Amino acid sequence: MTAARDRKKGAKRRRAMAMVLVTAVLLTIVSDALATQLSASNRPAATGPLVRDDAYYSGAPCNPGKNARAKTNFCSWLYRFKPRAEDNKKRNYGVLWIQSSALGRHGWCLRRLNERLTLSDKARHVVKVLGKAPAAYTKAGHSVRKKVKLRVTARGHARAPGTLVQHYVLRRGELRRSFGTKSRVFRLKWRGRPTKKKVTLVGGLVVSWPASRGGPPALFHSLVPQAQKPC
Repeated sequence: MTAARDRKKGAKRRRAMAMVLVTAVLLTIVSDALATQLSASNRPAATGPLVRDDAYYSGAPCNPGKNARAKTNFCSWLYRFKPRAEDNKKRNYGVLWIQSSALGRHGWCLRRLNERLTLSDKARHVVKVLGKAPAAYTKAGHSVRKKVKLRVTARGHARAPGTLVQHYVLRRGELRRSFGTKSRVFRLKWRGRPTKKKVTLVGGLVVSWPASRGGPPALFHSLVPQAQKPC
């Protein structure tokens, strides 16, 4: 009787483990299928005294492009504190926010996406970088929804903090973020399994510049997708 009871318990245990495994697999598949990728032109959510400064860029905020292997888009915005929202008369504070995407075309699949944002020579001397996002290193075993958030306090000069928040889907692979204090280059690099799905990068720099200037000096940007065929 004891042996039979133990066998029944063992069978129940195995069935329960199988159900847990199947549930986990289904959840992974469903979460991957339902994860809608961010469009690079969809602006982040801003709260507090931060406002978008459309006068900062003379051209369109987004720059779409395409070649034989991939379709790309890069968008950038400057968010700054509202007038009288911070009390530093010598310096202004804000966020340089960037979003980019790439999608393979004509049968090509993306395997890498490298983004580079370089501060101009003038910016090296007048712009101070006070914070950056996302995390320096993130790894995903499958497509997963991520949140990028930057909180800006103007180093204690703001009457209330401001935040920028954006959600996107990190494709299976690795995401690395770096900023060279000497080179003044902000980099976002994704590397993963070749995919036919859109890959998106989201990031931002908390910056400060002299109040005598209208805004931070110009920035130089490059977005380089790498694809392979067959997938």
